[in-house]
Amino acid sequence: MRLFKKLWNDESGALLSAEAAILGTVAVVGVGAGINGVATSVNNELKEVSYAIRSLDQSYCIPARKTCSGAWTAGSEFKQQPVEQSLKELREVEREAEHAVRNQAQRLQDSVEKQNNTEADKPKKPEEAVQEVEQL
Repeated sequence: MRLFKKLWNDESGALLSAEAAILGTVAVVGVGAGINGVATSVNNELKEVSYAIRSLDQSYCIPARKTCSGAWTAGSEFKQQPVEQSLKELREVEREAEHAVRNQAQRLQDSVEKQNNTEADKPKKPEEAVQEVEQL
């Protein structure tokens, strides 16, 4: 217990602010990369689950029944389209979604570049122009 109290009161190993900033930066970058990896993995697993569910044959047939006393029930039937065809449709939907995401990212990047260009083209205040000339 004395050792713990002695360590608790020890202030000789103070943390520098630069060390804390570097440690914080590394932590943020690591968390960002980890979240991106998790999101990609979850998305891939959900795609695999959708393909697996679609690969199940859900076709059924219930024939009509008629008894001697005249009672009867109607039959019912559902025939699923071929698995290859529906998987092809799923892949097409996936391609369209990825294309839409790429287009949206490109539009966002273009708008950011346009905004940066308009800020660079703004006329400078006279004080800023004088400071630039003095620096030369």
